[in-house]
Amino acid sequence: MKNRGLRGALLALLLALGAGAWAAEGWEEGVHYFRLAEPQAVEVPSKIEVKEYFWYGCGHCYHFEPLVKAWKAELPEDVAFVQTPAVWNRMMQLHAHLFYAAKDLGVFDALHDGFFHALQEERNPLTDPTEIVKRFKNAGAPEAEIMATIESPAVVEKVRAAAMAMQAAELQGVPGLVVAGKYRIGAAEAGSQEAMLEIADFLIEQERAAPGGAE
Repeated sequence: MKNRGLRGALLALLLALGAGAWAAEGWEEGVHYFRLAEPQAVEVPSKIEVKEYFWYGCGHCYHFEPLVKAWKAELPEDVAFVQTPAVWNRMMQLHAHLFYAAKDLGVFDALHDGFFHALQEERNPLTDPTEIVKRFKNAGAPEAEIMATIESPAVVEKVRAAAMAMQAAELQGVPGLVVAGKYRIGAAEAGSQEAMLEIADFLIEQERAAPGGAE
């Protein structure tokens, strides 16, 4: 009886492992994720980069944010997570300026969640310059540098580069992920936001195992 119980336990374990392998192999290129026509340059070449394209005004991005935060907190050392603002209209362009200015002024962590909350919960479009300056100032940014940074050539160039990268990634909506500058993942094709992160994990492992991949 003990041997029978042991055999049963081993069989259950093997079935569980087999199911996990089947799930991983079930992610199909061209169905659940897509290879980019042209690989993109990555910001962190020494690591496997996962880039998220998002917009503060996107409800789906707002709900994806806590999933992403929990996921990136567990990433191994050889993986870099990069957030990039999506840009395809004037309002999104403004919010991209706020994103990069907050980073350049060292107040991103204090403002990022608040930007999401303003657009999603307060229905505040974040377009009033006076209010924008107040938010940055309250977060600790020097008042004299706020608008100058938001409008600076450096931020303008970062926003331009983000818009071009998103276009090259052929993303039709957000949130979207690009892994290793090669693969695009969207919620519609993946099946869910949770599946987007599962596919990202799958592609990270694939990149790590490839010749010349991360150690």
